[in-house]
This record gives sequence, structure tokens and C-alpha cells, in this order.
Amino acid sequence: MAFSTKTLAFHSNIWKIYAYQFLKGLHFFGAILVPFFTEWGKLSYEQIFFLQAWFMFWIFVMEVPTGTFADRFGRKFSLVIGSFLMGVAALTYISTPQFEIFLLAEFIWALSSAFVSGAEEAILYDSLKETGETHTSKKIFSQKESIQLFAIAIGGAIGGLVVKPFGITFPYLLTAVSVFLSAALALTLREPTIHSKEKKPAFFTILKDGIGYLRTHKILQILAIDMIGIATIAYFMIWMFQPLLESAKIGVEYFGFVLSGIVVVEIGMLALYPKLETMLGNKKRLLFYTSIGTGVFFILSGITDLLPLLLISILLGGGIGLTRKPLLTSYMQKYIPSDKRATVSSAINMLRTLSITLANLVVGKLAQWNIHHTMVI
Repeated sequence: MAFSTKTLAFHSNIWKIYAYQFLKGLHFFGAILVPFFTEWGKLSYEQIFFLQAWFMFWIFVMEVPTGTFADRFGRKFSLVIGSFLMGVAALTYISTPQFEIFLLAEFIWALSSAFVSGAEEAILYDSLKETGETHTSKKIFSQKESIQLFAIAIGGAIGGLVVKPFGITFPYLLTAVSVFLSAALALTLREPTIHSKEKKPAFFTILKDGIGYLRTHKILQILAIDMIGIATIAYFMIWMFQPLLESAKIGVEYFGFVLSGIVVVEIGMLALYPKLETMLGNKKRLLFYTSIGTGVFFILSGITDLLPLLLISILLGGGIGLTRKPLLTSYMQKYIPSDKRATVSSAINMLRTLSITLANLVVGKLAQWNIHHTMVI
């Protein structure tokens, strides 16, 4: 059976989004995040984590307005603008080693992230609607996430290797090239004429209705607190593993391979969760053991002097902790009615962003005092 030109165009959206996700996910700087700020930028740990609090705050503020832009002008243009701004942010970082310039770069990157957030999924799902293949959405979305993780692993490994021959700013330049290419690719997408009926509610509607529903639903409240708490803690492994490796006298060229290792563990854990849930007998035990495991490996990474044990702690502490968010998100959907799904889900994600914003301010002061003690705390 021959496909129409229109159907082929929307089929091509799928592989284009895959390629877009890969190009946008090649964050070559992931391997040298902390050395870039401490060695080139001459920042303290407290300043680094203030930058991350600033970044998360602006994502929190701009999530809803940029979603409204995508609904009004199209998800395609939201992706183009988001990727273009990401490239601008990467170049801004390496323009001048100055704290105020880094603040500007973080703001631009936060704006770009807000423009991209949700737009990929929306254009993918609406393209599947156009072709009548929404039944494949779970598979398509899983493949998209796997491609993103694969890109992070590849980008991290390459980024660590190019530092010595080309300098510590070079991974940011490579990232800028990659995301500018993703913006050009996004221009070739075809905007679906079908739009999802589920619109993102207004900012204060999310806070009022979403948090209001959470307060009345005990089980969902517990799951949300669990997800927000552990996800906030696990987030810091991405920022802490590099100082831990530096203290163990590991060269920066190897940092990318450790980052890639964390991503590989994430992919493995996501694949293992269904089997582990069956093995343990229920979801409650799985959540309990993965939270305990995250804590144990964070403590071990802060107290061990043995390199093999440090590497295992970093890989498993990050890999397990960072995958609990999608696990808990899937569990929470059972307790959210369809007519409240957008509002409640957005409220939970906004609370997580706010939690990380505030935690950055505290962790920055602790890290300035002692990295190892911070991991234990």
C-alpha cells in the first residue's frame, strides 16, 4: 500500500526527531563541567552551585510561558529557537571567564531548555496521530530517550579526550556546532495540523490546582515527595563525581568515560526495573531498596580511598538515583485522573525544579567546606 506524500512527511518527522535528539544531546562539556568552572572560570564551588540554582530558577519561571509559545506558534519553531539559543549559550560560556558572563549563559541555556521542554514529545505524538500510529507511541518515546542517553555517553567520552590537545573550552565549541546543526534539522520538520487537546495550564493554575490535588491524595503525595527528594539528591552526583575523581588523582581525560559509565548504568537499570519488581514481589520494595542503595553509594563515595570502590559508588549511586524519577513518574500516573494529569504532573515537575534550585544553594556552601563530607551528608 503506497503512502501519501503527507504521510511520508510525518513519518520522516520521527527519524528527524531521533537525529535532533542525538545532535542536541551531544553535550561534549559534560565530562569537564567542574574543571571548566574551577580552572578556567576561577570560580569557587559555592559560585558554581549558585549558577545552577540560578539556572533551575529560570527554568521554573519560564516553563509555562514557553509552552504557551509552542501552542501558539508551533512546536517546530519552539525546537528551532531552543536549539539556537543553546548554541548561543555554549558560545557565551567560553567568551570570557567571568561570573557575570556565566550568569548570562545559564539564563540563555535555561530559556533554551524551556523552549525545547515538551515540544519534542508533542510533535512526535501529533505526527503519529497524523499517520494513525499512536499505538506505537510508547516504543517511539522509549527509543527517543535511549538515543538521548546514548548521545550523552558519546559526547562525554569524546569531550574528555579533546581537552588535552585542544583546551578546556573546546568541548563547548563542539557542543555549539552540534546544537546549531540540530536547529537546522528542526527547520525541516513538518508541523502537524493535529494538535493535542491537552494544553499546559497557566502558571498559578498549576500551583493552585496541582498542589491542591496533591494535598488531598496521600499515596500520590508520598510518591511525589519520594521522587522529588531522591531525584534532587541524585542530581548532585553529576556535579560531584568530577571533584571526587580529581581528589583521587584521576586525569580529566578519563572523566568522560566515567560519565558514559553512569549513562550505561542508567540504561541498564531502566531495562532491569520490571524484572526487579517481579523478583522483589512489589513496587514498594523496589522503591525502598533503590532509595537505600542510592544513599549507601553516596556515603561510600564520600568515605572511600579505594579507586575501584569509588568508581563503583559513582556509577551505581548516579545510575540508580537518576533512574528513580522515570520509575516513580510511571507509578504516579495510576493515581492521577486524566482530566488533572497535565496540571498535577506539571506541578510535581515544578516542585522538583524548585527543590533542586534551593538545594544548590545549600550544597554549594557544603561543597566549599568539604566535598567528601558533603557526599555523606
